Amino acid sequence: MAVGGLRIPDSNGEQAALVVRGRRSMRSARTMKNRTQILLWWLVIAAVLPAVLSIPSWSHDWYEKRCCSDKDCAPATRVEPLSGGGVYATSEHGTAFCSKEMHRPSADHRYHVCMRPSGFAPACICLYVPGTS
Repeated sequence: MAVGGLRIPDSNGEQAALVVRGRRSMRSARTMKNRTQILLWWLVIAAVLPAVLSIPSWSHDWYEKRCCSDKDCAPATRVEPLSGGGVYATSEHGTAFCSKEMHRPSADHRYHVCMRPSGFAPACICLYVPGTS
């Protein structure tokens, strides 16, 4: 028998060793089962995460269809106002000039710019401006 990690001999020392080994293998089996469960959870997360990240941003479903085809619009990272009401707007898609006629009201009170590739520099389709109606 084992008490507190010590082996206490009894009449059948061999059987005591088997009992200790049996307890250890049960503990090893539980540890292995827990490790397997953790590994399976990580595999599920690894399989699902890319699919979730590839879903288009539902928070920007308010973009007008004529401005955005689910890939042209993004939050503006920089906006430089110009005289006459136009702006240079920068997003993950590049920098484009947006005239005042391209301004639209922003639904989330932030600047967003929609642009498409056009020769040398991207062309602005729409600029969503906070505080306009």
